Amino acid sequence: MIFDTAGNLYTTTFYGGGGGCPAGCGTIVELSLSGSTWTETIIQKFTQDATGYHLNSGVVIDSTGTIIYGTTRDGGDLNVCNATGCGSVFKMTLSSGIWTRTQLYAFRGFPADGSVPFSGVTLNNGVLYGTTVFGGKNHPGTLYEVIP
Repeated sequence: MIFDTAGNLYTTTFYGGGGGCPAGCGTIVELSLSGSTWTETIIQKFTQDATGYHLNSGVVIDSTGTIIYGTTRDGGDLNVCNATGCGSVFKMTLSSGIWTRTQLYAFRGFPADGSVPFSGVTLNNGVLYGTTVFGGKNHPGTLYEVIP
């Protein structure tokens, strides 16, 4: 979970939100505190598609609070990793109160690169860093960077 500059809390779910994946394909949730009451708003429902689904980890937010970055375990490119995709890196951009998701990178699996991004991403000076479970020499996983 992570807070934005306004004090809203963001978290992810692996399932939920509808759209296949037996019980939904995951969500990004914003929790806002008013007094002593938290209000939940689902800002993104993931579906079983090529842009990515199943979130294994949390998200990061840029300093403006209008861009969220994250990873999905599945999706990205449905032509690889047994037609489920090898995972993806995405960003969500807030404009006029609406969040829009864009895929930044689709993993292609061995031998091209890693698969199953697992630890989420770290944002440092505008560059995203993360790890995958599989890939690399002898498949122990990879460390990657994505420059949005």
